Amino acid sequence: MLKLFKSKNRVPKEPLLEDFLSVCCSDGSSQRAVELVQLSAAFCLSATPKLAKRTLAELDLTEEQRAVLSELESTGESSG
Repeated sequence: MLKLFKSKNRVPKEPLLEDFLSVCCSDGSSQRAVELVQLSAAFCLSATPKLAKRTLAELDLTEEQRAVLSELESTGESSG
């Protein structure tokens, strides 16, 4: 689904991103959750820091995933 938004250059709405993140968390899909936050950042969405923070809190992540999300979380906070 994420690739579809990206390929069609469509910006998903924040509630849809929240719902998708909820599914990722319930499934334990950490990689998909990270991809979701990266997609949000690619579209410069204001929800990015919140999505990153939630992903960091709710999923077991690798150090690399944590580093990516921490950067996206702080980038959004400093520009907002």
